[in-house]
Amino acid sequence: MSGNPVQKRSEGYQSRRDVVEAELQPGEQLLWLGGPNPMRMALSSAGAALFGVPWTAFWLWALLGHFTSVSWAWWPAALFYGIPLWIGYLSAPAPYWSWRAARRTAYAVTDRRVLIVRRGKARTVDSYAPDGITDAHRTERRDGSGDLVLARGFRDSITLQAIPEVGRVERLVRSLVTDRVPAAAAAAASVPLPAAAAQPSAAPPDTVTASRAPWWTHRG
Repeated sequence: MSGNPVQKRSEGYQSRRDVVEAELQPGEQLLWLGGPNPMRMALSSAGAALFGVPWTAFWLWALLGHFTSVSWAWWPAALFYGIPLWIGYLSAPAPYWSWRAARRTAYAVTDRRVLIVRRGKARTVDSYAPDGITDAHRTERRDGSGDLVLARGFRDSITLQAIPEVGRVERLVRSLVTDRVPAAAAAAASVPLPAAAAQPSAAPPDTVTASRAPWWTHRG
């Protein structure tokens, strides 16, 4: 007797919660869990498909016409038609690949970091500490979903794409940053300095101590 078909379909598939919880450290609390909307990600790649489908159809038609009317050697034909057909092969199914990648991607915000987990033949885990996040930019749609870009310095950034409750996620990340950064600064300030550094030696009587004023206050 065959098993439950729903159970069979779920075999080998882990939910986003299972995948993220497997990455949590002891005592780490999950504040938000989500992922990109697969349908919205597929629609974002529709332009590639609108180009790829007629492109591939045209070159297939040209290839069939070649074999019926022109007697080329196989290798010039493979070179002439192969490259355009390869471009069409990559672009035509772009919405499917975007949809598939979205289903295999999980985003999470914990009380310690921001996580991006991608599942495939190998699992990829990106972890971002709050003290490395310098700014956030939100693009929100009418239904509350949107994209959240988290800046990490001047050139580096990460994007949580097509997520629900994007405003709530931004508030969570900002509160995480504002809570952790002052705490890290206070912890660094509480570390005692070595004795030699804590008590600087007095300058000799005949020496002149260099000014510690900022450079922009100095006058010529």
